[in-house]
Amino acid sequence: MVPLAVAPVAYFRGFLVPRHKLALEAAALRQQLAVFKRKQPRPQLHRLDRLFWRLRSRFRRPGRPKVSVEIRRLVRRIHG
Repeated sequence: MVPLAVAPVAYFRGFLVPRHKLALEAAALRQQLAVFKRKQPRPQLHRLDRLFWRLRSRFRRPGRPKVSVEIRRLVRRIHG
């Protein structure tokens, strides 16, 4: 239970430092390790585990990062 409580703290600490993506990844890995350490033949997810992954998926940003207008104009100028 302690590693599960540490994971959200590690994530929120990521907002204070510029490497918040790294902190989010570390929190996810800690949570996975907590599930794995339960030493069951097949780790079962508890309600808190499922809640963690639901919240985690909300902060995921799929797709490419947006390109600024300035860069798009530069590409168009170079291309044509």
